[in-house]
Amino acid sequence: MSTQVFIALPSQYNNEQSLEKVGESLLKIKTLANKYNKYSINWLYDQNTVLIFIEEQDACKELISDIAASLDIEDFRLIANAWQDSAIQIRDCRYIEWNWESGCIEVSGYGLAEITERKILAENNLFLYFDLEANITRNRAFIPILKDALHIARLPILQCIDTVRDIEGLQTWLYTNFPDEFSLQNTNRFERTNYIYTPSRQRIYKDIQKGYYWYFDFYHKNHYEVFDSTGDNHLGKADLNGDLIPNTADSNKKLGDYLS
Repeated sequence: MSTQVFIALPSQYNNEQSLEKVGESLLKIKTLANKYNKYSINWLYDQNTVLIFIEEQDACKELISDIAASLDIEDFRLIANAWQDSAIQIRDCRYIEWNWESGCIEVSGYGLAEITERKILAENNLFLYFDLEANITRNRAFIPILKDALHIARLPILQCIDTVRDIEGLQTWLYTNFPDEFSLQNTNRFERTNYIYTPSRQRIYKDIQKGYYWYFDFYHKNHYEVFDSTGDNHLGKADLNGDLIPNTADSNKKLGDYLS
């Protein structure tokens, strides 16, 4: 069984903040791709929306963070491929999204059509459409896509494609499908809080048994930061397996201000 994750960025940006948020999310995707690399996930990006991101990024370099300004297409090519380079969707077929709010939307020629065709050919594999920071709201955890053509007797075929719209959703989907990997999305061990570590916009999780607070540090060497139940005592860094790294406690690090 193989896994394919399609990454689609917004097709337009309303302000510098949305552009910056997407840039930061792309960096986190790179980290997650490395974290789950033993599962041989095939990461695919939508070439058109990535090019739009880069154009907008170039126009706003002085207004967005260094992280968002530094990412380019080469960062994607390190972990992912443009799905257009190996497209298999059939040109004389139509691929239609059924959206409860807006009705039918033709998606032929886009990533949704491509992932639908691949799922039809290998339905037992895992597929995810990562609609990153999308402006279109879908109130389902999947997207229904209909493939149809008058000249093919076995059509139409309906496929439901898993979808998430943010990094936290992607983390949850990855852990759900690869539960042997250590993750803060493990609800048997961790509780999701409403607290955010605002400097890096990371969700804070609470260890159910010990009361310790954890968040994932995407921006350095891909580790977790761990604090005691007050948030005022840094217990150290934890590796990707969730094990505390000796001699990494830092008395200058505090989390208490973010726990209210």
